[in-house]
Parts: sequence; C-alpha cells; structure tokens
Amino acid sequence: MIVRVDALRKAYGSRTVLDGISFEIAEGTLTALVGPNGAGKSTLLRCVAGVTPYEGRIRRFDGVRAARGAIAYLPQSPRLPADATVAEIVAIFATDRADAAISLAPDPGRPAGTLSGGEGQRAALAALLAMRPRLLLLDEPTADLDSAARRDLLRALTAARDGGAAVVLTTPAPQAVELGAVADRVLAIEAGRIVADTTPAAYLAR
Repeated sequence: MIVRVDALRKAYGSRTVLDGISFEIAEGTLTALVGPNGAGKSTLLRCVAGVTPYEGRIRRFDGVRAARGAIAYLPQSPRLPADATVAEIVAIFATDRADAAISLAPDPGRPAGTLSGGEGQRAALAALLAMRPRLLLLDEPTADLDSAARRDLLRALTAARDGGAAVVLTTPAPQAVELGAVADRVLAIEAGRIVADTTPAAYLAR
C-alpha cells in the first residue's frame, strides 16, 4: 500500500476543511480527486504530501520500499527559477535519462521566466516525472494546458501508473470527463468529506 489515510481532519481556525476522511491508495493506480472549488481537494493533497499539519493518521509506503524522491507534489501554481532553462530544471530532478519527461516540456532551451502559465505547468510536470516518483500528487495539472498538452500529460501519467507509480490528481467536477479513459478510480469530495468512491464510468453516469 502506498498511502493509508485514517480519520484525517484539517481545520483553519473554526473552519473545518477536511472532516474525518479515510481511504487507501495502491501502487500502480491513477486516482482522480473530484469536487467543486472549496471542497478540500487541494488541502487533502497537501496533507498527503506532508507539507501542512493535520489531525489523524497518514501512513506512506506501508510495506513498500521507498527511495529518496519517492513523493512528488505539484501545487496549482508552481514557481520555477526564472533564469534556469527548462532542460536545466528537468535535469535537476532527473534520476536518469529524462527523454520521456522532456518531451512533455516546452522548448528545453527557454528560460523558465519566459514561459506562459501553461508552459510553466508543463515544465514543472516534466521535472517531477523525471524523478520517477513512487507517489505523484498533482493539484489540477490540466488547468492551464491546451487540448494537445492535456493529451500528452495524460499519456505520461498513464505510463507512470503502468510503471508502478501511484498517481493522485485533483480536478473540478466539470472536467472529470476527460479522466474517464485513464483513471482507475474516482474519489468525489464535497464539504471536506468523501461522498463517493467509485469508477470513472460510474461517476460520469450519475
């Protein structure tokens, strides 16, 4: 098991964002966290990534050997070093040859500071994929991408999943349809609680 979440709670002052969430994520799976804005999707990813405190228990790599760089987390608005080129950024993260990852990125020779929002997103995704992580956590990775870039990303994520990684990504509910062909599972979140744990086909048929 890659991730086991038990009775996860997160509050900001008097506002409860996650309210007793429990689930498991297995290796070699692609899970979509689906829900409206403010449902708690991004906060849930940050908790699993270990970048924000929480109540409850999260066990990572339970019984699975994990190497350094085993977890890769991409926030909604990643910040890249402006003076570094795309190729240099990917090379920093790469565990070996990064040909597959760099194909997802924009022009490898361009400085990150010259990239548009969507191009920066692609460069950051390429860098994380070059890590070959065991757990890949992506917060709305398709939001700023055009249709061709979305297809390239979904192919790359499918390849990572098929290589044994656990991929977890968030998406607003209206965009969930594009994940139907690649996701293995949908966790639907509303008001900080999981309201459905199902297949993409069952979720889209609701």
